[in-house]
Amino acid sequence: MNIYKKIVAFFTIFITLYSPCVFSIENTHAKIELYLEVEESGCIVSPESEELIVDLGVWSTKEFKYIGSQSSKTHFKIGLEECQTDNVSIMFSGKASSFNKDYLAVDNENLSGIGIEFYDQDGTFLALNKLGPSIKLNDGSNILNYYANYISGEEKIQSGVANAIMTFGLYYD
Repeated sequence: MNIYKKIVAFFTIFITLYSPCVFSIENTHAKIELYLEVEESGCIVSPESEELIVDLGVWSTKEFKYIGSQSSKTHFKIGLEECQTDNVSIMFSGKASSFNKDYLAVDNENLSGIGIEFYDQDGTFLALNKLGPSIKLNDGSNILNYYANYISGEEKIQSGVANAIMTFGLYYD
């Protein structure tokens, strides 16, 4: 596969755990900063996708009763415009959690048992730091739909404040 164009975008996900029994994310920001190196026509990120807010909800720590417990999936989308290419593959990258390299880690060492996982619009799990399946694009505008949720890697989840940084990359065929 030849990489003709690479768009790198930074999503910052802020996770706040307020008390021993509740953790929440309020006004979680996913800000996209674009760095483009164009060798051949691709797409541009639509203005409404340049700064995204993804709210993963408020969850009780008691809802994470066992390893592998998940919060509900939260939808987010990335709009692309002026596409002149057929296919793109995506990669979510960042610091992997200590309990599973396929999940995004949070920065708070006391919360090593919480990770963030990602899915595409078909419900296919997207492993962190691995190129996802190729997506067929239409000429012009496209919407890429994704889902994120918390997942536990420990039986007992602690409360506290946590931040995570994830990079979203588009790789054109």
